[in-house]
Amino acid sequence: MQATGDVHVYKILGVSPGHEWVAIEGDCGAAGASGATGGKTGIAGFEVGVLNVELKDGATIINNNGYAYIRDTPEMPRLLAALKPDKLSGNAKWRLHIEYERNRDDHSYYPGPTAAEWKTLPASANWNIVDELGADFRGGKATLYCEYAGILCQMVIHIRGNNPAETTVATEIGDNPWYAKPIAKWESDRPIQGRYYAQFNTVGNLGPNSGDYLSCPNFGAPNGWGIFQLDTPNPIAQQLWSWKANVSGGKARLANPCRTEAQTWITAQETQQQAEEPSMSLDNYIFTFNGVNFRKGTTKTPVDACTIQRYNGAGLWVIYWKNKTETEPGSWQIRGGSYSEYVEHICSEVP
Repeated sequence: MQATGDVHVYKILGVSPGHEWVAIEGDCGAAGASGATGGKTGIAGFEVGVLNVELKDGATIINNNGYAYIRDTPEMPRLLAALKPDKLSGNAKWRLHIEYERNRDDHSYYPGPTAAEWKTLPASANWNIVDELGADFRGGKATLYCEYAGILCQMVIHIRGNNPAETTVATEIGDNPWYAKPIAKWESDRPIQGRYYAQFNTVGNLGPNSGDYLSCPNFGAPNGWGIFQLDTPNPIAQQLWSWKANVSGGKARLANPCRTEAQTWITAQETQQQAEEPSMSLDNYIFTFNGVNFRKGTTKTPVDACTIQRYNGAGLWVIYWKNKTETEPGSWQIRGGSYSEYVEHICSEVP
């Protein structure tokens, strides 16, 4: 089914003289009448018009296999569907299926939750799809179905996303905790994307296939998505298509489990230190990563360093108390190599 263009398939509906009825345009699930060429066709003294589904984003008509974009505010496209010509009698049923399968298997139905649900409206009425979505942000391949007078037709569009300004994202993230913005800067991959805080890819091809990822959610292996590269637990579809939901999810993960686990770890290490070497209080030690100093009781603490490391995941913690032995006293240590590498990266993004 197309917003404009040639008529492909027709079905003649029996009517009484003096009534306007229709032929169905698009990839319809019913046999067509032979000899139909478009416009209005007469048969047995009856006039037959063309039925068309019009889909708009605001005031802009979207053609079959066209594109609609999530605004940078963020806001979903203002999708509005209507049957043409106007003033059709009876009811029409509508359904929208949005799927995204690039490294995912996301399927959403509106109305939902399953494909068995339909939105029934007078055939002369518009279907405001934005109202149907409510607070949901979804993107990918969107298939619009319409059933009228026993005929089922469909059209496909592709929903992509626009990035907000870097300053807008920075304001949303805020300064608490101080390491949230440096983490988001590093995770969103400026060397590839050419900017900080990329929720959607700024590179690649625009197209319908899995390899055409321009304006699709920013993905990093093995399973990172969006500005904060959310990965564990597997982010929900909302966090792929709403940059604000992605920021909220990233900050929530930093708070728990990252910071709660880091605090538990440092507390346990201090307990060991107090038992073995009471004079070697953590307050007296500075841990430096890429020129950034971490010290207990300051604005950048050992708990902060461990929280940053935990966001990336690690089997062992980057700051730890090395237990005393028979030949050596205990001491505070930085665990180097791959354990400190991520903290070094994040500190490179600290102003």
